[in-house]
Amino acid sequence: MAIFRKSTAAGLKHAKQVGAARAAAPRVVAAEYDEARDRLALEFDQGFAVAVSLRGFPGFQHATALDLRAIEILGSGDAVYFGRLDRSLDVANLLAELTGLPTASTRPRTGTR
Repeated sequence: MAIFRKSTAAGLKHAKQVGAARAAAPRVVAAEYDEARDRLALEFDQGFAVAVSLRGFPGFQHATALDLRAIEILGSGDAVYFGRLDRSLDVANLLAELTGLPTASTRPRTGTR
């Protein structure tokens, strides 16, 4: 029983850390497809913007401009969704991919299990 309590406590601690990291993560407030540059342009609540080509992401290689203009911000800005393609991009993972930094969900766990 003590092992179960210890692993449950560690799991709850990790979940709280992930939740706190997600709450502090940048959120998308505006998203649009820039057809002239063939880039997805995202504006964040923390005052910065990112433009990225989607051609290297699975499911986007053959997308048309019409497909990419049909974009929607999901939730509180933690993902963007392309309805015509039925594809979404998680913002934390996208930023991690661009910066090379790990996301809260991919950092190695610490503590006792």
